[in-house]
Amino acid sequence: MKLEMRNTLSRSPSLILVFLLAIFCIIRVWSYGQLTSGLDFHEKWEVGQSLMRSSAKAIYGGDNLGYHISTPFLYMLFDIFPSGDYGRDLWAYRWLCLAGSVFAIVILCRSLRYSAVAGLAAIVVFMDWFQPLLSDMRVANVNQIQLALLALFLWLQSERRLRGRNFFGGLVLGFAVMAKPNLLLVVVMLAISWVINRRFKKFGAVSLGMLVATTTAFITSSAVFGSVNCWKVWLTVMPSASDYRYLVDAANFSPSMLIFEWGGIKTSAYFAVGSIAVATIFVWLGRLTGVNIHSSVAEGSERELFEDMLMVAIGCLTYLLSATLVWLHYYLLTIPMALITLRPLMSDDSRAGFGAVVRRIIAAAAIILIAELPIRIVFSVTEPHESAVLLNIGTLTLYGLGMWELMCLRKEKDVADIEVRVGENDETSREHSVSVASERGPNRARNG
Repeated sequence: MKLEMRNTLSRSPSLILVFLLAIFCIIRVWSYGQLTSGLDFHEKWEVGQSLMRSSAKAIYGGDNLGYHISTPFLYMLFDIFPSGDYGRDLWAYRWLCLAGSVFAIVILCRSLRYSAVAGLAAIVVFMDWFQPLLSDMRVANVNQIQLALLALFLWLQSERRLRGRNFFGGLVLGFAVMAKPNLLLVVVMLAISWVINRRFKKFGAVSLGMLVATTTAFITSSAVFGSVNCWKVWLTVMPSASDYRYLVDAANFSPSMLIFEWGGIKTSAYFAVGSIAVATIFVWLGRLTGVNIHSSVAEGSERELFEDMLMVAIGCLTYLLSATLVWLHYYLLTIPMALITLRPLMSDDSRAGFGAVVRRIIAAAAIILIAELPIRIVFSVTEPHESAVLLNIGTLTLYGLGMWELMCLRKEKDVADIEVRVGENDETSREHSVSVASERGPNRARNG
């Protein structure tokens, strides 16, 4: 291993240069975050400090309607900052978020078999010029943490030798959903995939882990707030708080809000149902396992992991396309699908290469749109409605690429079926030849 590392470093200066570039980008992003006050963190930190003093029994509704909208469990997690010094706690939280983003990108790249140089390049792309991440650094929300939790779930699925990995994965998903329910659509897409592909044992183990996590989160947060009434009030407040309250001019880039402003039609529920239905159809078409020649996914466990990655990515995109409130930092959840579509090939097949080139070009265009900063600088896009249109075009493009990936799974299954039939025919031909030869042998002896 040491010899291999020494040879790589001596023969590939690009690895060192890209590593330095990634470090510089991380430091620059950190420096950028230091210039802001962390608006979202302050709201959650304030409630967390009140919980420590047992003075946050009624934080929902009234004057706080539309301001305090996080779950009781998420607020409970923010009482882990015991110093009482806002600046110090924000400093620690920002480092935690930045580490979560790097962890998520590294894990996703590792699972998709990126090279070391390509993985470091991905960190550069999604750090310094990717406006959703910069936005999350500004406001210090939880989206980088969410991305890290999704990556942790996928890492657990990749560790085949880890006993109970599905149960632990369920724990991660359960706590993530209880902290912020927007990831519930990820769970829905995973469940659809597991049922269609008849992975009932895995579905059961993950569901058990989620049940334990949600029960634990509910009990502990209720104990901190003093009663279960906090969850009852939160469920009562959320429908009005998540309605069409925030306009596009307030940097709400939701496609549902765009349509609501233009035509007064509430489309969020239709978008959610439609996105899930379309994805379900494509999952059904690409069901079963097969030998891969068109992508980097092998048969068996690797295909199962790839399907889970696709479902996580599609679930994130479904949320972004259907929610009534989508701030800029929410688009961090487009990173999984972006990395999937840019992944390296394991096959030299020319058909696979052509399809991959097309997918990568389309994905690159979508990433540029979602990054927003390059478009804003080059084309002087400053109007929120224009930014909303571009962001949603990029997100919808990635969603379409996700459907393309599911169709590739169907092609792989068809290729596998053909290969099996060809193999069976070859075996039948060989058996027939042996049989004819054995019959001709005695006949020749008798004729002689």
